[in-house]
Amino acid sequence: IDVARTADAGTLTMKNVSISKVATGVRLTTTVGTVVGLLEHVSMNNLTTAIDAAAGGQALLRNCSINRSGTGVLASAASGLVSVEGSSISYSGTCVTTSAAGGVIRLSDNAIYNCSTGIAIPNGQVASDGTNRVFGNGLTTPPNATITLD
Repeated sequence: IDVARTADAGTLTMKNVSISKVATGVRLTTTVGTVVGLLEHVSMNNLTTAIDAAAGGQALLRNCSINRSGTGVLASAASGLVSVEGSSISYSGTCVTTSAAGGVIRLSDNAIYNCSTGIAIPNGQVASDGTNRVFGNGLTTPPNATITLD
């Protein structure tokens, strides 16, 4: 699902959906404003990239499952933002990564297991509230920002 807005912002809402065996599960980008993706109980399997927040793209994943993909969660632009809560990301090449300076991924209460790379931060920021379980991955970079629990 490629949401590429050029005239105005937009919102994609997905609930109780399965996506498999395509190149990109969900890609969010816009040239004007922000395009938002709200994904709940979405299963994404056997993809090149499961979720990509590109230019102007912001996503909230809640109770989702991402498995057997090249990249699970990606913020590929400086304005890309992905928040992931209560989800599992596993058996993928790279579970979580930011590929652009300024890209942000926020993690809370997730299971990040059995990926070649659990968390990679070549650029940008990965923030955690400390409730994630990260185990069984080949390589993992600790989050470089903190989410404060209130």
